[in-house]
Formats: sequence, structure tokens, C-alpha cells
Amino acid sequence: MERLSGFESYLLQADSAAAPGHVSALGIYDPAGRHIDFAAIQSYLAARVHRHGMFRRRLATLPLGLGRPFWVDEAQFDIEYHVRHIALPRPRDWTQLCTVVARLHARPLDLTRPLWECYVIEELDNVPGQAAGSFAVLIKVHNAALGGELETELLAALHELSAGSQASAPKERPYFDAAPAVLGLALRNAMAAAALPLELGRYLLAHVAPVLHAGGARAKALAAPACRLNRRLSSHRMVGGATFARAALEALCARAGAGDVHDVVLSLIGGALRRHLRAHMDLPDTSLLAEVALRSAQGPGRRGRANSAGLALHTGVSDPLERLRRISAGTHAARGNARSYLGRRLALDALEFVPTVLLGVAGKALQASVNTSVARVQGPQAPLYFAGSRLAHLFTLPPLRGAVGLAHTVTYYCDEVTIGVSACRNVLPDTARYAAFLNQEFDELLGAA
Repeated sequence: MERLSGFESYLLQADSAAAPGHVSALGIYDPAGRHIDFAAIQSYLAARVHRHGMFRRRLATLPLGLGRPFWVDEAQFDIEYHVRHIALPRPRDWTQLCTVVARLHARPLDLTRPLWECYVIEELDNVPGQAAGSFAVLIKVHNAALGGELETELLAALHELSAGSQASAPKERPYFDAAPAVLGLALRNAMAAAALPLELGRYLLAHVAPVLHAGGARAKALAAPACRLNRRLSSHRMVGGATFARAALEALCARAGAGDVHDVVLSLIGGALRRHLRAHMDLPDTSLLAEVALRSAQGPGRRGRANSAGLALHTGVSDPLERLRRISAGTHAARGNARSYLGRRLALDALEFVPTVLLGVAGKALQASVNTSVARVQGPQAPLYFAGSRLAHLFTLPPLRGAVGLAHTVTYYCDEVTIGVSACRNVLPDTARYAAFLNQEFDELLGAA
């Protein structure tokens, strides 16, 4: 039995019907001409659920949310509930795949079971560029189960490094059905509350005091302008994405003489947003503001959460090369000024000391005032295999939070960079057009460079 951290509890409190708090990963696989049997895929996953703790743990809560929940073992684990099988309806193209994935991505997870689901989607007959017999796998995992990040350990748990690799035998350990008495949960929460003053004192001495005495310039405050990206969220989702060769982005970066590959991607997103808002005659005079991951989202969730900051995408700049240079200067300044995101990290860590009933209020106060978000997942640089099939493409679809109706996740896998897009249908009804804008921005930036 493990008590949730303050940040994990906040992620649960932030859940709503219009904004469920799970992240989805969509992989497209090449079976190399072999027939893939769904029962074999279920067996493949069942042999690997021991690799990551989140697969077999669920929540145990106190009535009325009076204390923080606990992670507990699910002894009656049912792989058939979590792994499901569907065929892509006609016309079985990329648009239809995005439509099906959007519906699955929009559905909240069942909080009484382990917080993940997996869908095997077959018959991608007319998806451009895919080998015959290709299939997709969509896995949904609640952010609370991952500590706020799509960890690379999760990808490693589901995949092998070669087509013929076998799963290692699980360590022998019992799984206890987590049906603890309410009194037991209350007692554990009371013991944690009694230790809270001491833990708070240690936290202040170890983390806050050094920051207060540290030097460094303060980050300039930025304000997000009003636009259609920040409408009230509905429960309907649109998903999509664009794919770029990493070598092409690196060459473009070298020719432009500014920034790194991630800066180039941010510039493409800034240009696509400019095109989208101009088409709706809603482009603000001031630049859109994005919550941007400054470094790779890897390792423990706490470390990944710290490395983000509010950055201007310079959507008011028409010259793509100038926009890239300004974004590069902004990200360089943010990376060099640790204090610009250190305060946010400390504020998120401080959720550990907020009473459970107040986590929702405290979390809303911490939500950044931005127009969009750009997360980052650093996948492996070697090919991965799932049930003997090579992972050809990997897209990550982020959740929507607060009043931000459009979110991006940039995923780096092998020689490919994908931009996964998750949007409220009221904000971005046509993700295919938005993906076209991203590709147009790449062509225009290449020409300018």
C-alpha cells in the first residue's frame, strides 16, 4: 500500500468529464507480413504487466475525500478488461483512424480499476505509407499513475529490442487484494498528517531557503492574450498529428543557424497557430504564450515537471526565420535562468503539504495562464518491437487542462519526430488542416533558410 503524493492527488482532483486526466500513446506497427492474432497480443501483454507497477495497482479512497488515496494491489486483475480489440471502419484511412482514436481518447478511465486501457486497432488498409497488415495500439494511462509524465519506462515495459525477444519471468511475489478497511486508511492518513509539520520544516530548509538566498535575474512576466484557443472545454476531442524526419529538422536547424531541433518544432507550431487564427480572423496583436517543456520528459515525474516554462511563440512575426531566431533566444534564456522554472517546481512540490480537500483550489492557482502547451517525450533511438512487430510511428496525445483547448506533444523516436495534437472540438474542429499548416510552415522555413 502506497500513499499518493500531493501532485498525484491533485491530478486526480483535476479530473472532470470535459477534461479527463489521462495521456494516450498511439503506436503504428509493421508486422512484416505476419498475421497478428489478438489472443497472442493479450498473452504478450499479460507476460509483461509485472514490468511497471501501474499495470496492477488501483486506488483505495476514503469517503468524501477526507484523506489522500492509496495505491493498492489489484489481485483480481483482468487482462481482458484492459486490452480490447476493434477493426477500423471504412474507409480505413488516416482520417478515420484519427476519428476513432479521438473518441477513445475522450472517454474517462474507470477509477475503480487500474488506471489504464489498451486498444488494438486493425485493418489500417488505406493509411498512407503503412505496410500491408499494419495495426495500431492505443494505450491510455492516467497522469496520476505516471506521476504526471509518460515515462520512457512505460514504453520499455511494453516493448522489446528485437522481434524474437521473450519476456523475462516475473519475480515471484504475492498480490494482495486491496480492500483495506476505512479505519485502516484513516489511521494511515492521520499518521501522515501528524508527521506533516516536521516534513514541512525539512522541505523549507532543504529547498526554499537556498532559493531565497540565490541570485539570478527574475523571469519577465508574460501574459496570454485572449483568443479562441481558450474557450470553455467540451467533452468532445479531435486528435491528429504531423510527422517529420529528424535528419531534415537537424539540417534545417543547421541551415537556419539558430537553436536546436526542438526550437524548430516550436517555430513550426507557432507558425501553424498563426495560420489557424488568421483563418478565423482571431490572431491577437501580442504573441501567443505556450507552456513549453524545456528538456526531455524522462525519469521521475518530479524532475520532468520542473523543466517547463511559459514562452512566447512569436505568432505575430510573419517571417518564419525571424520567428525561429526569437524562439531560440527565448528558450536559451529560459534554460539559462533556472529560477524561471524553479519557482514552479517548488510550488508543485508544495502540494505535498496541502490538505486533500484543498488540492483542487491550490492546483487551479498553479495552472499557468497560457494559450496552448507543448510537452516533450524522448523516446528510444533504437527500434522497438511489440508482439514481434516493429514500432514504425509513435504519437503521444496529451490531456487538456484548465481552459487550454489545444495541446501538443513532441515525441522523438528513432529517426522520426512526431507532433501529436489533442484539441477540444469547439477550439480546433479540423486537425487535418492544422497538420497541413505544420507541413506548410516546414516548407516555408526551409525556403527561408
